[in-house]
Amino acid sequence: VRRLARVRQIELRHAALLWFDAYWLCAIEATVRIYDQHGIALEAHQQNVLLELDDEGMPVRSYYRDLQGVGLSACRREELVALVPELRDQAKVFEPDEIVRNGISYYLFCNQLHAVINRFGLDGLVDEATLLDVARRKLSAMRGGLRQLGTALVEMLLGTRSVPCKGNLLTRVADMDELLAENELAVYTQVDNPLFDAQLGLAAPRALRHAVGNVQETV
Repeated sequence: VRRLARVRQIELRHAALLWFDAYWLCAIEATVRIYDQHGIALEAHQQNVLLELDDEGMPVRSYYRDLQGVGLSACRREELVALVPELRDQAKVFEPDEIVRNGISYYLFCNQLHAVINRFGLDGLVDEATLLDVARRKLSAMRGGLRQLGTALVEMLLGTRSVPCKGNLLTRVADMDELLAENELAVYTQVDNPLFDAQLGLAAPRALRHAVGNVQETV
C-alpha cells in the first residue's frame, strides 16, 4: 500500500482504499461468484490464498490451493456431475447447502477478509469501521446480480447478528479430527457478526436467521 501511494503520489489512505477495492474484486467477489454460479465453496482462509501484486503493489490475481477443502453444494449436484461425471460416485463430496454456506462465510469472511481489515486498522491505513462499511456496500451491490446461493450468503452476512465461527481451540480440546468427522466439520460456535446491517437484519428471511442460529457449540 505504501509503495502504491509512493508510485502514484497519492495519500496513504487513498492508496489503501484503492488497494482494498482491487483485493475485494480478485479475492472476495470472485470467490463468492464461483460459489453462486456453481455451488463450489473454496476453503479460502489466509493460509490457502496467495495474492499476485503488480509493479505498483496492487492486487491483480488471487491464487487458491488445497482442493481437499472445497465444499460442493448439494443443490448443484446434477449440474456439477454433468461437468465432472466422476462425481456421481462421490456422494460424500456434496454437502447440505447450509453447511457449505456456513463454511464459506467463515473461511472467506471471518478468517480472510476480517483479518485484512484488522491489519489495515492496526497499521493505521484505514480504520476498521470504514472498511466494514465498504464491505457492506459491496455486498449489497452484488446482491441483485446473484442467484439463490449467493443471495442467501449475502443475506446471512448482512442480516444476522451472529455467524458461525470455527473454534480451533475447541476442536483440539474435543480431540476431534476434522477429516474423520461427519461432513469434515470442526467445532463451530457463534460470534458477533461485524458485517451485520441492522436495517437489512430486520428484513432477513426468518428461516435463514433460524438456520444460522441453529449452529451450536458442541464439544
